[in-house]
Amino acid sequence: MKSYIKTLGIILVLIYSNIFSQSALQDKIIALIGDKPIYESEFIERFEFTPIQKKQIKNLIPELKLEFLYTIIAEKIWAKYAAENNFDTTEAIRYARKSIEKMYLRDVLFNKEVREKIVIDNNMINMGIERFNNRPSIRFITSLDSVEIYSLYSLLKSGAEFDTLLSTRPELKEQSETQSIKFGDLQDYVEDELYKLKPKHFTAPIAAPDGWYIFYVYNIKRQLAGTSKETTTQLEEIKKIIEERETQKNYDTFVRSFFAGKKVDADSRLFNLLASELEKVFKEKESMRQVDSAGLYNLNQFDVVKIESDIQGDLASPFITIEGKKISLKEFFRDFAFDGLALDAVDKLSIYNTLNNRVKRFIEYELLADEAYRRGLQYTPEVTNAVAMWMDNYLAQAVKANAIEEIEISDNTAKQYYSTLYKKTEIPVQVNIIEVFTDKLEDANRVLFDARAGIDFKLLADKFNKREWTKKSHGEYGYFPVNTFGEIGKAAQSMDIGEVFGPIKNDGGYSVIKLIDKKEKEFLPETKSFAEIKEELKRKLAVEKVSNRIINKTAKLASKYGITINIDVLNSVEVTTINSFAIRIMGFGGKTTAVPLVSPETDWVDIWLKKKEPLP
Repeated sequence: MKSYIKTLGIILVLIYSNIFSQSALQDKIIALIGDKPIYESEFIERFEFTPIQKKQIKNLIPELKLEFLYTIIAEKIWAKYAAENNFDTTEAIRYARKSIEKMYLRDVLFNKEVREKIVIDNNMINMGIERFNNRPSIRFITSLDSVEIYSLYSLLKSGAEFDTLLSTRPELKEQSETQSIKFGDLQDYVEDELYKLKPKHFTAPIAAPDGWYIFYVYNIKRQLAGTSKETTTQLEEIKKIIEERETQKNYDTFVRSFFAGKKVDADSRLFNLLASELEKVFKEKESMRQVDSAGLYNLNQFDVVKIESDIQGDLASPFITIEGKKISLKEFFRDFAFDGLALDAVDKLSIYNTLNNRVKRFIEYELLADEAYRRGLQYTPEVTNAVAMWMDNYLAQAVKANAIEEIEISDNTAKQYYSTLYKKTEIPVQVNIIEVFTDKLEDANRVLFDARAGIDFKLLADKFNKREWTKKSHGEYGYFPVNTFGEIGKAAQSMDIGEVFGPIKNDGGYSVIKLIDKKEKEFLPETKSFAEIKEELKRKLAVEKVSNRIINKTAKLASKYGITINIDVLNSVEVTTINSFAIRIMGFGGKTTAVPLVSPETDWVDIWLKKKEPLP
């Protein structure tokens, strides 16, 4: 039954297309970085789907819009600089670009072959209304064995009581009460059989992925007519259910036809080689307990470099052949690494099964992308605009990451910093938060929705939080200085007590936090030796050093390129005060945040403004 009854009530902002896109004739330029434009449509989309503190305060919107624009300008500045310095030609960026382009290509193909072919007529709607208003109360009998289920069916047809048979079976435990079925709760082919029945009747055995089912209808309850508003809401729900079902039907029809007869092959030797390398990497992580806050083992960039080094001689070898097109092991592995890998089990079988599924998915995705390329969909605005937006973000990240890697901090410098730090008698403002950390965007969005609905945040932490060390405290951190825990500390510093904010992107997932207390400066006890925290201090110094360089370099580049802001367009842009984010569900599989998430980056602005020559 679990395969039929859908999980209801999880409200997600699901984006299937760029809902803010405008035609080229309407889309206004809101800012220029040299000759590089930022269009109004991109600004609106990113502002709406990026969590921004204080966005709910209407009077602050003009200020927040300008600050957010400066953040996007900073990203575009660094993207322009990165392109000038050939970062866009690096292997990592080229693979990333291809991966993101193919993802949007598949989505556009899905729109054309599935979404745009949906037809909903009045007969469908009327049937949906009838079923929505009539709700059968049911129980079921299930079995994995077709012989057994048909034997039970024969007994029922011979006059055996349904409840008598059910009372002898294990599935009774999950059916202490009858279940009231609403339109959309069941798969449509099951629903079709169920709605044919009168009370006190049962279906013939129905095959399902997890076994066979016989449903029994006890009674059918007629829903009373509601208010006009309720009727409108119900009609929208009915149309949505029908649309989802028609989407699935169109998808099934296309997939069956499209993949039929395709010739593909994968080299078993290279498969086993890569699986073995992954197994070695993850076994080492297991032995050293290198897990993230959710208890998962993650493939990181250093692992990718190590694996590629170990199998260097085979990277150029053809791994997968798709309709005559040969794909090297390196090309597959780079795509594999781009998507990431997080495992809760690192035994050989789990790793091999995971790799096998990823190979299968890769082949399907490649076939679909090839079809999209064949149709020229790479030239559509939906693809070109999305790729440009994401690549600017990737390029900005890449050039900054490169700057961090180039920083070397000596032991003497770290020692001096240690001495200075521990001579201080005060530490910054301290905060206490409850955090829900999750690796799933859906869960982060659910937490935000439920928190706004008034559900106790600790209860949400108990249900969704995956950070092991805060589980016993219901997600509560205890007091910590705001200059620690990275973006979490920064966000908490400017929050009001009781405020909820998120998601905050960090290593391994997303955080939604609630500020529960804030304290003024306190004394810092000398609890750790230099040897214990040397590497931590080096990392902190490197980040600080790079941060200052980046701030000054951003201002310098802004002066070099020239920044033009169309204040009239910025002021006229209409945005909401809803602090939310969105998950974009991609056609044919995959998901991503609707827009690249960015942290505020405005420290460079004052420096840049001081350097600007006064207007004549």
